[in-house]
Amino acid sequence: TVEATGLEERLRLLVDEPMPETEEARNRRLRTRLVRRLLDDPVVYYEDLSDEERAYLTGQRHLLLTEIENATGLVREVRREGIAMADERGELTDVGFPEEGTEGHVTLLLAEHLAEQARRAPGRVVARSALEGFVCECIAQHRTHWRKDASEPGAEVGLTETAIERLEALRLVARTAEGVVPLSAIARYTLEPLADAPTPAPARRAQRQLGLGLDLDTGGKRR
Repeated sequence: TVEATGLEERLRLLVDEPMPETEEARNRRLRTRLVRRLLDDPVVYYEDLSDEERAYLTGQRHLLLTEIENATGLVREVRREGIAMADERGELTDVGFPEEGTEGHVTLLLAEHLAEQARRAPGRVVARSALEGFVCECIAQHRTHWRKDASEPGAEVGLTETAIERLEALRLVARTAEGVVPLSAIARYTLEPLADAPTPAPARRAQRQLGLGLDLDTGGKRR
């Protein structure tokens, strides 16, 4: 029973979890919390976990991830910085990436650009104005293959914002008052020229190092 009278205190007590009294109960609580994060978060970074959560995940990682894969069809992607449960069939994902269309291509180009910035200076903030300038360059290069209104004055502002929103939702970047900080998982994304193109392709193929790709100039077919 919640006996507090103030609204904020009542809400806090409603969601507050009592501390388990036994080791088994503590482990069960940790397990539930980690499974929830692995299912809800696009990437679970080790640095975001408590010492207790990190220790439990280290010891139980294989068993935990195997059970999630068997129950959901998601596929583990374990990296030095953290873990992602990839939805290769696209059935459980709120935000798809890569995606087709102008916004999808802008997001991929911006992801590659930010990955390069992260390689050069990890943890450094990239100013919003610099990102909009980069998108302006992309518009000039790809305008004949993008939506017509992408070439209108000021279009780079909206395209940049949409791309940042998608990357932030996927936990690939974090916003700050000064701009955007690329997070470590963004390094998984690279851009490569189409191997069979006789001349530089107007739209480059976005190829994740993990093997998931999208042909942006051939109808967005997944490989």
